[in-house]
Amino acid sequence: MNAYLLAGITRGIICGLSVSVVLLMFVHISPQHYLLMIYFAVAATSMLALLGIICGIIADSFDQMSALTNYFITPLSFLS
Repeated sequence: MNAYLLAGITRGIICGLSVSVVLLMFVHISPQHYLLMIYFAVAATSMLALLGIICGIIADSFDQMSALTNYFITPLSFLS
């Protein structure tokens, strides 16, 4: 289970960094607190990765998994 968590964190960090690189082409961003930025990035990606693992354990079919993803994981990903 730790491998799934680390894979989810790695995927989230890579996606966030790629979006930030593209965003830097259009907008100048200067973070003030780099440690807090790293902490919140790792905390948000680990929370969403664990939520995905829990939903995968709970769901019995692909339909249940898509319902859990649509109603819980996607809205939380927009809020984090």
